Amino acid sequence: MGFHGSLPCAPRGPRESRLCTLRRAGSLFVAGVFLVVGCKSAPGNAAPGNPAAPAPAKIRALGGAQGSIVQVQPALRFVVVDFTLNATPAPDQILKVYRNGQKVGEVKAGRMTRESNVAADIVSGDPQVGDEVRPE
Repeated sequence: MGFHGSLPCAPRGPRESRLCTLRRAGSLFVAGVFLVVGCKSAPGNAAPGNPAAPAPAKIRALGGAQGSIVQVQPALRFVVVDFTLNATPAPDQILKVYRNGQKVGEVKAGRMTRESNVAADIVSGDPQVGDEVRPE
């Protein structure tokens, strides 16, 4: 009498014998899939010629009104700035917009807020999604 996991597999005829064989084959297939998927997704298992480099983390200082532009509406001349983990600016406060460390414009914080997001009018420049916003 053979066992398949906790299910007994005692063939009593040709039909049950095929059923036991299918159960065993199915179990081996599922175990193989888990083994292959688990090994490929484990950290540090990149191919020698193709190292998987994680994307660098974007680190922002806590405190102050520092945020990141998450949406731009150029036709309406406003942006939405995310201030997660930072203080939101006061309404009508002028904020500088930076891209790759270079100042590219200014926005004026509005009164419209939702959670950590603030709508801001574009005062100058051409802000883009991902630009950093901070007072100076």
